[in-house]
Amino acid sequence: MVKSMEKVEDEIYNRQYQWIKDNKGREAAEKANYGWGVDTTGKELVVETKIYGHGVLTSRGSSKEDISHNFEPF
Repeated sequence: MVKSMEKVEDEIYNRQYQWIKDNKGREAAEKANYGWGVDTTGKELVVETKIYGHGVLTSRGSSKEDISHNFEPF
């Protein structure tokens, strides 16, 4: 099933919120700077979100593949 990039973007933000909430707590999820960095090649969407006091969560998704996350602490 091929999804639109808008749907992929919505899914990334929803999954980022849930990942941050599950791993860093609700307060961190609510205070995170979502979409601090967004890049798309037309085939893949990359969203970077700053989690204050914790690090940066980078998520990748495309219209054909599932979303993956990479967390870099600082």
